[in-house]
Amino acid sequence: MTLSNLEIAGTSRKRTLTRHSFICTLLSALVMGALLCGCDPGQGGYTIQVVPEPEQQSAAGGGPGGDSGQAGQPVDEGSSSEPMIWPPLKDGGEVEMAADLLAENYYIVLDASGSMAYTVGNHGGEKRIDAAREAVIAFLRELPREANLGLLSFQPTRELVALGPNNHQAVASNVQKLIPQGKTPLYRAMSIGYNALEEQARQQSGYGSYKLIVVTDGESNDDDPAPLARWIVENSPVEVHVIGFAISEHSLNIPGYTRYVTANSREELVWALTDTTRSESEAFDVLDFNNQ
Repeated sequence: MTLSNLEIAGTSRKRTLTRHSFICTLLSALVMGALLCGCDPGQGGYTIQVVPEPEQQSAAGGGPGGDSGQAGQPVDEGSSSEPMIWPPLKDGGEVEMAADLLAENYYIVLDASGSMAYTVGNHGGEKRIDAAREAVIAFLRELPREANLGLLSFQPTRELVALGPNNHQAVASNVQKLIPQGKTPLYRAMSIGYNALEEQARQQSGYGSYKLIVVTDGESNDDDPAPLARWIVENSPVEVHVIGFAISEHSLNIPGYTRYVTANSREELVWALTDTTRSESEAFDVLDFNNQ
């Protein structure tokens, strides 16, 4: 056998050994991978051992008060090691998806308590409720027609306009009918508003923007709404906007959580309401929030 033939034979043998080593290595890797993944390498393939999923949240949702609109206590953040998913899933039943998954959502809690019958600044002139009516109507003109709107007031505390599209006229009509009376149950009102936004988020798969707008001229007469506002901001992308009307300070002025401004005239109230449309966050991406 010539030198040339020996070189060819040696090269061929090296290639055979290399292929054999590669196949052995590949088979070893597959077996080890199956064992590490919890698979059972038997006849007919691999049987995957399914890890039980963590228990889902209750049908009431993850927000305060559930879907009933009843005021509840803020959820204890330390009560679960599971990451927060927003909007929380509901057990059973299908969710009807919204036509516009990127819609803007504005839920207005408008104070119509007895003190709204006072004049702005308490020095004569326009009544607070009249200024609020005109300011809300001016605000509606700035919103896109496709935006979802909801309205709640205190007579007693109830939702006057359910959150949904094409509600500009309905909100304007109900604002005009408000008569100042009663107290200021802000905690309950904010709970209802948040739950409405959370339910709409399920219909939008979490996409879009969500804003809870509170216009008030006094402190809450039910539970303290400050812990609730913190809970909302910490556990969801819902923005809490608070406008203190004809007051200088409020318990809902929480730097880093709420967006608080004061207004002492109809013009300032219009500006403050319109400013909510120019907030820092644009369309919310549920993937960005849930990956935090």
